[in-house]
Amino acid sequence: RKFIRHMKTFFSNKDIRMKIFVINQMSYDKKFNRGLLLNIGFDFAKKYDIIATHDVDMLPDDYLLQYYLHIPKHPLHIAHPGSSVKYSYDKYIGGINIYSAKQYKKLNGFPNTFWGWGGEDDALYERITANKMSIVRPNKGKIKELSHKSFHKEKEYTNTKKWENRVHDVKHWKKNGL
Repeated sequence: RKFIRHMKTFFSNKDIRMKIFVINQMSYDKKFNRGLLLNIGFDFAKKYDIIATHDVDMLPDDYLLQYYLHIPKHPLHIAHPGSSVKYSYDKYIGGINIYSAKQYKKLNGFPNTFWGWGGEDDALYERITANKMSIVRPNKGKIKELSHKSFHKEKEYTNTKKWENRVHDVKHWKKNGL
């Protein structure tokens, strides 16, 4: 609810047509699968020119609005190191990304086989590299991260096959995604 309220305010008073799709995993027979959820979201949004994959616990400041309004020439990583997010390694590409629909299709979206927290963003970075795409990151702007229980360090929620999944995805990414 906080995310929806924030984003409605974020886009308010602008002549912008946009739609927010919140994709939530309802069955927990298996671990959380962020990549699969983002691909399902893309299936709903594929008719739009600009696609933002967005964690609901990350709220962009007003400076970052400009990046949501134009079809990007390159994938945009909005929640990058330096934007107040907790992750700081150079290849980090999680949280908030913006693509053209064509770019997302070319990457074949995210992998669907990463069950549990961790690794799907790293696999996406490899897909971007394999497609010789550049990643653009804003040089200003901040992200407010909403506090919540962190599951990524608890074994029952962690992707225990993160490294195996990443190695497999490098070879098979064209068959594992959209």
